[in-house]
Amino acid sequence: MTDQRQPTPSPTPAALDSALTQAGATPLKPTAPARIGPYAPLGLLGSGGMGHVYLARPADDTPGLAAVKVIRPEYAEDPRFRRRFEREAAVHGRVHTPRTPQLLGTGFDDSLLWTATQYLPGLDLAEAVRECGRLGRAGVWRLVGTWGRPCRRWPPPTSYTGISSRPT
Repeated sequence: MTDQRQPTPSPTPAALDSALTQAGATPLKPTAPARIGPYAPLGLLGSGGMGHVYLARPADDTPGLAAVKVIRPEYAEDPRFRRRFEREAAVHGRVHTPRTPQLLGTGFDDSLLWTATQYLPGLDLAEAVRECGRLGRAGVWRLVGTWGRPCRRWPPPTSYTGISSRPT
């Protein structure tokens, strides 16, 4: 009897695309970074005014997935923005609620300013409406009530950190 493990077969490109779609991600573009800090991007979860969010895995092959946000260079190079980013990341690291993804790390590597959080799969609301139609009033209130639960507690979770919450 041998103690050698059989190599795991590599998934086909179609299987990878299917897995990315299930996670809410799209395939990476050739311009995507090959590595972000200790993470290897797998797909793009979204883009916005601040930058791009990638679905990623630890580059050392430890288990788990992360949502890694890479800040646009014009913001990353601004010292005031970076100080604010660091303060907000420190606060995020002190907030622990069931509906807040855990902060895994932040960094500034090779001109990439990034933050990584635990990847929490969720519902794509636009897709749900396309497939099922508009939500009725009761459905909207249920959705808002579910999202708002942590905010109904008093004191709110952010108060444990010594900060006050405000819209940004």
